[in-house]
Amino acid sequence: VENFKRGTMEKLGLGYDELAKQNPGIVYCSISGFGPDGPLAQQPGYDVICSGMYGLMSITGDEDGPPAKVGVASTDILTGTLAQSGILSALYARERTGVGQKVDVSLMESQLAGLVNIASSSLNSTDSPPPKRWGTAHESIVPYQAFQCKQNGPEIQYIMVGAGNDVQFHNLSSVLGIPDLSQDQRYLTNEMRVKHRKSLLPLLEKVFLTKTRDEWSKLLEGKGFPLGPLRNVQEAFQCEQAQHRQMVQEIEHPTVGKIRLPRTPISFSSLGGTTVFGEKIASYGNLESMKKGAIPPPMLGEHTAEILEEILKIDPHSIQGLEKDGVIQCWYNR
Repeated sequence: VENFKRGTMEKLGLGYDELAKQNPGIVYCSISGFGPDGPLAQQPGYDVICSGMYGLMSITGDEDGPPAKVGVASTDILTGTLAQSGILSALYARERTGVGQKVDVSLMESQLAGLVNIASSSLNSTDSPPPKRWGTAHESIVPYQAFQCKQNGPEIQYIMVGAGNDVQFHNLSSVLGIPDLSQDQRYLTNEMRVKHRKSLLPLLEKVFLTKTRDEWSKLLEGKGFPLGPLRNVQEAFQCEQAQHRQMVQEIEHPTVGKIRLPRTPISFSSLGGTTVFGEKIASYGNLESMKKGAIPPPMLGEHTAEILEEILKIDPHSIQGLEKDGVIQCWYNR
């Protein structure tokens, strides 16, 4: 896997074409900003720049506010995830053909593909105006957004509520104590509610301000429509479901001691006994054993020697020579 600027690996004699001659089975993944060719191929890529250039920021933020970036590097994360998928697909293909291949993934292409339904709608409705920002609201479903609740402490709190069909809107109106709202001619159908969004939402906002977020959560739960409290990051990890699923794991790091990290969100029914770099990993179907088998993020060069020795069959003396000459970097937990 490499993410250097275009041409760098070729100058080093480590480009795909050169390595594939020596090892036709190699799976070689290149991650770039804009792809291997085209007018921007030489440009470096950055998450927030690409999210702005390729549509994401234009649809993120308050309806009447400026474009906003997502709170995490979502374009980077999506690109890395797609790279992983591409690599696994190439490895699977190699199992059948015996031949490897090059996998190209870019921030630009990942971001454009990541626009999903917004992209397909825009591409097939060329006479319509560009997609706009809706804040937490939904373009074609009303109500479906965050509502501010009664203040309870220093932090303003919100609850997310959706009524995707007329029955759900009737249920919501009843629980809120305004049942006549669902019989109002302006709000009888979702199409009408979208049309009269500006008059409906203030009525709902006024009611939601009468109780706290947690009070509304308890009152609305199980009433036949989707809802959820908007939590900050600390609250999200401390909530009952995240605690039950043991999403926080404590790991012993070789240089800083105990650290707390989110566990991998993927669970497998059986991986028990698998060995990775001499470490037996736990069965991922059992959360408790999964936590016990977790290992910390590797130090730079921590597994270099193991990979060279176990996979490439390079003897330890040669590895030491490569390290001494500055060709590789190794880290040892001593």
